Amino acid sequence: MTISAPTAEPRTPALTQQPRGRLVRWAGWALLACWLFVVVQWFLAPAPARWADFESSAAKVDSVQIFGGHDRDASLRTTGESYAAMVRIVWHQGWRTYETAVVETTAVKRTGIHYVGSEESGLALVAPFAAADAEVKMRDVRAEVEARVPHATVTRADLPDTSSTGYGRSLPSWVLWLGLITGLGSLAHLILAPTPWRATRWAWFWLSSLPLVGVPIYLLSSGATLQRPPSPWARPLTGGIAFILAMILGAMLTTAIS
Repeated sequence: MTISAPTAEPRTPALTQQPRGRLVRWAGWALLACWLFVVVQWFLAPAPARWADFESSAAKVDSVQIFGGHDRDASLRTTGESYAAMVRIVWHQGWRTYETAVVETTAVKRTGIHYVGSEESGLALVAPFAAADAEVKMRDVRAEVEARVPHATVTRADLPDTSSTGYGRSLPSWVLWLGLITGLGSLAHLILAPTPWRATRWAWFWLSSLPLVGVPIYLLSSGATLQRPPSPWARPLTGGIAFILAMILGAMLTTAIS
């Protein structure tokens, strides 16, 4: 009697590869271009710093821009009245740009730097909005800046009304709106496009939330742009594991860019 060997059941692919239409790819490339533009704008924006950083690097400063202050704000051009104004100082140091905020106020009765809340200054700030984020206060910001960087070009301009903060850096409001619209567009792409590659929709939802890098990782790896499908036998990343990875990597990225 002949005993036949058992036949193995045919394997089924772990993920069905669905073709990507031209419209899906074009939408992916458009979203990627918009997001990369926002990221470049973020990298080019001034990095947050302190007044002490400006003083320590004064010899390397090329130019300085001062935004706001009593001689640019019409509401502060008064005689004999007290005022306090937040002033933004932006300085260029090679290819890098930094910024800090100080308080320009008549509460300082003589020249020099006075730390906010110190016994030396002794006087409270007049305007409540001008207190918390500034490290120091002074009577004439431009004079103090020029005294420390006599070799650099110092200019003064009006404080822009459209500046907003994104991940600790000041950006024009329209750049943040573009980033928001691109992020929402990427989410719509994830929901409406064919089944993404390499991870489930929930997994890509968590991974795409990573600061700055999540959206381009999704667009480049999920099949939204590049037509390089994974092996049909590869198991896609699940939402639970992606959630844990997103929490860990997100905390690390937030700390690094803050």
